[in-house]
Amino acid sequence: MVLSMSAIFVAVVLVVLLSFVVTLWALIDAIRTPATSFVGVGPKALWIGLLAAGLIFAVVPGALVGVLYLALVRPRLAHRI
Repeated sequence: MVLSMSAIFVAVVLVVLLSFVVTLWALIDAIRTPATSFVGVGPKALWIGLLAAGLIFAVVPGALVGVLYLALVRPRLAHRI
């Protein structure tokens, strides 16, 4: 089965858009969470820096950092407001 160029283009656009949204969601969550909640999961500035760099420079690899943050770090944050 051969995919047309327009189908491939749509698939790539959807992957990039989804990656952008996941990374942005993680970045906003990290910014809104108090720094004192990051005890045991690394400095807040580190996570914000990684997420921002992923959002600006590499959307799809940035989404990997976003998923990592949302799946592993966010549940471990203490005293969420």
